[in-house]
Amino acid sequence: TDLVEAGCQVVALDGTFRLREHMDGPSFIRHIKSNHQVNLLADVSTLEEGLACLDAGADAVATTLSGYTPGHQGAQRNMPDFKLLKKLVDHLGEQIPVIAEGRINTPELAREAIGLGAWAVVAGTAITRPQTITKWYKDAIKA
Repeated sequence: TDLVEAGCQVVALDGTFRLREHMDGPSFIRHIKSNHQVNLLADVSTLEEGLACLDAGADAVATTLSGYTPGHQGAQRNMPDFKLLKKLVDHLGEQIPVIAEGRINTPELAREAIGLGAWAVVAGTAITRPQTITKWYKDAIKA
């Protein structure tokens, strides 16, 4: 509620099925929407979570948490989850924006995400963490 009261026009939140304070993401979205007028961006890790967040009233979804939730940690930790992005676009894209976020660290990956139907792309670490970018170069040179 602090973010809403501060005047934020969009608030991103964990839209996964993980429980926090006795509520999963979709339940939390319903709770916020019933008490406040604010646009909510649900960070999800699966299509099922995206569908549940849409049903709960989310105004947009993002692939942000793909690969970071229990039971959904996989080999794709070093690449964007384009399979999830495509599923979300196919099932939700006509109703709400689907945002590609997570491990999109080159212009080519951003272009691919847009080509798959992403409404927007979050570059995140690729532009905000110089120490991480330096490590990418170091690791590539060592390899």
